[in-house]
Amino acid sequence: MQKEWRDVKTKHLFRVGAILMAVGLWAWPTLAGTVVMDFDGMILSQNFKYLVGASSREHEVGIFEWTRTGGTHGGLPSGTFTSVCVEVDQFLASTTYDVIPVADGPIPGSVLTGGLSGMGAAKADMLAKLWAAYFNDVDTNDEGAAFQVAVWEIVYDDDMDLFAGGFRANYADLGSAPSFVQLAQTWLDAVPGLTDTASLKLLSNEKQQDQLVLVPLAPAVYAGLMLLGGLAAKRFHKTVKA
Repeated sequence: MQKEWRDVKTKHLFRVGAILMAVGLWAWPTLAGTVVMDFDGMILSQNFKYLVGASSREHEVGIFEWTRTGGTHGGLPSGTFTSVCVEVDQFLASTTYDVIPVADGPIPGSVLTGGLSGMGAAKADMLAKLWAAYFNDVDTNDEGAAFQVAVWEIVYDDDMDLFAGGFRANYADLGSAPSFVQLAQTWLDAVPGLTDTASLKLLSNEKQQDQLVLVPLAPAVYAGLMLLGGLAAKRFHKTVKA
């Protein structure tokens, strides 16, 4: 009976440690704040023809580069940083953006992006997987454009198919599309099978294009949470032995 009680206490201490760490890891990225940033220009880009519903469009797509000049959000992004946009119906400007969870944007949103409720957790998770798998290796115009196109497909559609649904590449078929469109589709096909995720946030402004950025947990905070979880486990372990 005593062994069973100790087993229960041991399981409980690990739960407590895990909960403390999970609460910390969850709470840190959701801290509200603002980022004031200047737009430096677009890099690694190509011209892309696409359809949103029945609307035909053509824009340069790729990676945006910014310089942070202020704001209340602690930590990254800082200095010069890069982003991709999650909205096709707005423009961007050097201004102040709110730091919000990816699932809650874009703002104001549309029927295709989840409306006022945001894109939701499932799409946010797919963006995190796409980023973790491919963004660090983006270093050509085709790759920059492909990444932006893949992000739009995830945000504006549910089928992960660039030639179906509400957001579509405007070319005869995949075989005749530019190479960056074909690359974007290859990445999209792979996303459901991916497991690693990146820690992302949206820099959101109701009148400007919301920007997807990497905002990882600060190393010092992560180390502190690990220590907190370990101390909780050690304390409960002593209780078990007593």
